[in-house]
Amino acid sequence: MGQMGCSTFRSALEYTQSVELTSEPQGAEVQTAMGEKLGVTPLKIEGEALKKITVNNKINVVIAAPGYQQREVALELHGKDAHAIQLQPYGPSYFAERMMQEFSKEANAMARGLVEIQSLVFARKLNEAEKYLGEYQNRFPNIAASYVLAASIESLRGNQDKAKRYLLRARTIDPTDPVAARMLTRQAAPIGKAAQSAPLKQAPVRRPAAKTPVKGKR
Repeated sequence: MGQMGCSTFRSALEYTQSVELTSEPQGAEVQTAMGEKLGVTPLKIEGEALKKITVNNKINVVIAAPGYQQREVALELHGKDAHAIQLQPYGPSYFAERMMQEFSKEANAMARGLVEIQSLVFARKLNEAEKYLGEYQNRFPNIAASYVLAASIESLRGNQDKAKRYLLRARTIDPTDPVAARMLTRQAAPIGKAAQSAPLKQAPVRRPAAKTPVKGKR
């Protein structure tokens, strides 16, 4: 009898429990933590709908509205509950913070990728470096340093003309890239040095032909 009484009391309590949700702004969408839509505020959740989402006498819901930061709230059930949820509007500081977070992730990915490819080039694993470099440039097509690395690969293979094209591409993206400028100067150096170091050839001095004495004359 005692167990039946507890069970009956628990069932009666579940039947009378309810949660009323209001929000600022009104009309915010209410979802379960799993993404199932429950309705929009003001919203009353009760009966089977409430029982379905209750775990350990608590419910977890997500409340969202366009132009506002969504909130996930955990609500403990006490009987007939009412909750007013205040949503914060997106402001300039929010967008600036999000932009910096995304930029930092992107910048870290760019830097990490270049370091990994550079390590492969230093290890003379040129085919592997070229493969990863192609994937990198598909993701980040306008990074001057990646074309400098491509030039390094071709230079190590002895393809100086192809290396020069990559360096010129890097200079087009970033005219101030010091490594590209240095490598282009180094490529041109052998020609310039050869011209400077080659001795000037003097034309041979032609000696006048000796006069043949005429016989009979003194």
